[in-house]
Amino acid sequence: MALSEQAPGTTTGALDGNPSSTVADAALAGTPVVEAMQLAGFSDAAAWSRLSDADSTEAFAAAWVELQCRLIGGVQAALVVLGPNDDGAYVPLTYWPEGSTGTQSLAAVAELSMAQRRGAVRQSQPGPESAPHDALAYPLMLGQDLRGVVAIEVAHVSDARLRGIMRLLQWGCAWWGQRLSLEASPPADLTTVLELLATGLQEERFLGAATAVVTELATTLHCERVSFGTRKGRHTQVRALSHTANFNKKSGLIRALGAAMDEAIDQQEALVLPRSEQELPLVTRSHEQLMEQHGTKAVCTIPLSDSGRMTGALSLERGGDQPFTVDDVRLCEYTGTLIGPVLEAKRREDRWITAKMWDAVRGFAGDLLGAGHLVLKTTALGLSALTLFFVFAIGDYRITAPAALEGTVQRAITAPQDGYIAGTHVRAGDQVSEYQPLAELEDKELRLQKVQWEGEREKYLREYSKALAEDDRARVRILTAQVEQTEARIALLSEQLARTHITAPFAGVVVSGDLSQSLGTPVSRGDVLFEIAPLDSYRVILKVDERDISQLRIGQTGALALAGLPGERLSVRVEKITPVASAEEGRNLFRVEAALESSSSTLRPGMKGVAKIDVDQRNLFWIWTHKLAYWLQLRWWIWWP
Repeated sequence: MALSEQAPGTTTGALDGNPSSTVADAALAGTPVVEAMQLAGFSDAAAWSRLSDADSTEAFAAAWVELQCRLIGGVQAALVVLGPNDDGAYVPLTYWPEGSTGTQSLAAVAELSMAQRRGAVRQSQPGPESAPHDALAYPLMLGQDLRGVVAIEVAHVSDARLRGIMRLLQWGCAWWGQRLSLEASPPADLTTVLELLATGLQEERFLGAATAVVTELATTLHCERVSFGTRKGRHTQVRALSHTANFNKKSGLIRALGAAMDEAIDQQEALVLPRSEQELPLVTRSHEQLMEQHGTKAVCTIPLSDSGRMTGALSLERGGDQPFTVDDVRLCEYTGTLIGPVLEAKRREDRWITAKMWDAVRGFAGDLLGAGHLVLKTTALGLSALTLFFVFAIGDYRITAPAALEGTVQRAITAPQDGYIAGTHVRAGDQVSEYQPLAELEDKELRLQKVQWEGEREKYLREYSKALAEDDRARVRILTAQVEQTEARIALLSEQLARTHITAPFAGVVVSGDLSQSLGTPVSRGDVLFEIAPLDSYRVILKVDERDISQLRIGQTGALALAGLPGERLSVRVEKITPVASAEEGRNLFRVEAALESSSSTLRPGMKGVAKIDVDQRNLFWIWTHKLAYWLQLRWWIWWP
């Protein structure tokens, strides 16, 4: 097939990646093979049916390209080119959609990929009559031989999306490598391998999948017994036997099978007895003992691997005169290549959560202590340094509590007598000076009474003068007493009149009281009208949580930050701890009084904020976690029987 040259106005590029010849190589960047297959859509039953029923390469190509295009999504055209060898005689095998003949971009990117033998991308620029699109291609390799290329064309997408499409295309091409390898070795039946793999995937649990696979394999290859084992430390443990659900793991047969599997795994080679033509001399002592002790005539053990790590082995046994042929061994190897990672993935998922956690810890430790992973190591080093700092660093331990400002002296101004509010001059928040008028009571009735009693006094004085002139001594004594009585009454009324003018006893600020809305309202003697506090003498009231009260001592110092003065810190000193708690907002709080060591002209009674009392120097980690530790100790005490 002659592929066209690149069209003008396009850019081309190549993506690094070694073509895969087995499905195991489809796991990129450490991705488990089974996850790669599921992500590539090969767990779909319909897709399996179309691929497994394909009786020719053309049918396989048509089914594969349809599945690949559906998996990627947004594919506009696709092309599969195949040739018998590496001499350049390549021909188009199938186009997608059906009936199309491909495009110039597909031909160009396919030629580039075949020339460079790696994935290639060709990005076109939008023209006056065409929308931008991207063409991708990946070569089909069999070993070191180039057997063809797969090319697709999609609408223009981001670079990240292109990398994802190329990864899916590479995974899909891995199945072409398997197909080509099977075609090169006709005795290996692809349908049989896929059926065995499907059998393992259908079972959810590990032991069920392993038993189903070995039973199916024993039936397919006419074996008396097929066993499967997993590597545990330096030895292999037999986990499943064909046609057997339960078996004694300590029996001699199971120990002999485990030793034979160890022998194959240690040499990382398939071991077959009776011996066939082998290029290298291999140790088969455990296999010979298995045959001698248990009457087996032919044994074939295939080691299983996943991501380069030996995970277990398959051991097949036959009786009579039926040795394992080269084709049988090749089929077993293909089966092990596919089924080994599947069973290993199911085994990992079927373990206890503690084992999974331990593996995660071991993997993390390996990444942390092994080569590479610079970002992880830098992050771990930083967190370790931060943890050590918090564990060994010392800081100031301070108790934090809400606080309020009160006056040291707070005077209540009460009604001196029964009466009515006649007027008011101040309200809450006003500053007052000493003897400044605050309010007045109605005094009209008192003045009338005073005038009345003054008239009575004048009357008694005239009668006194007349009795004195008549020398009526008895009358004089009576009138003298009456005059004194009226004068006492007048003095009392004068005092009551003076008390109707309410004044401030000292300079300060009115904390509470607003009579501007109560003019004419009657008041009784003793009713509180105002509360006044001085401006130069304050105390701080702290509400300390009961968990912290044991740490406080009289004389400790600290700092106060008020909501009205957030940038100013006032020094305080603990003076009194009240041993009585009050419940507020679901907590028990103790009242603690502290004195201000520094003052400010902007302070006002009633201001609120937060106070921090210095206790001593303690570990930073303890400072930040002690409340949680106290809570856990109390919960433990409650729960403990």
